[in-house]
Amino acid sequence: MNVTLLILQVLEHAKGDLGILHAKLDAMDDYVNRYLNNSFSKRTKTFCKLLHKIAVHNRDHETIVQKSRYLYDKLNESEVAGNTFVDVEVVPYEFLWEKILNDLKALRA
Repeated sequence: MNVTLLILQVLEHAKGDLGILHAKLDAMDDYVNRYLNNSFSKRTKTFCKLLHKIAVHNRDHETIVQKSRYLYDKLNESEVAGNTFVDVEVVPYEFLWEKILNDLKALRA
């Protein structure tokens, strides 16, 4: 469940200070690299890579949409594998990603 909390922290700071966002992303990366090294965690790892697009592209909605298309398609193609990760993905990652993009678009408006 720790990865869920880390993802929520990233989402909370997605519109705030970039320094804090980078720190949260680093913490999430450390956890993912240490504990999610099996095929069952493919969706979570892909979603975490998508979250990095927010900081890398300085929250620019258009650039993020363009640069994340491959990962988003990869996320859509993958299925939740087994009962182990059903609890982790409380809200489908696709829905969360669309919400993030909408929030970032509203930030620029």
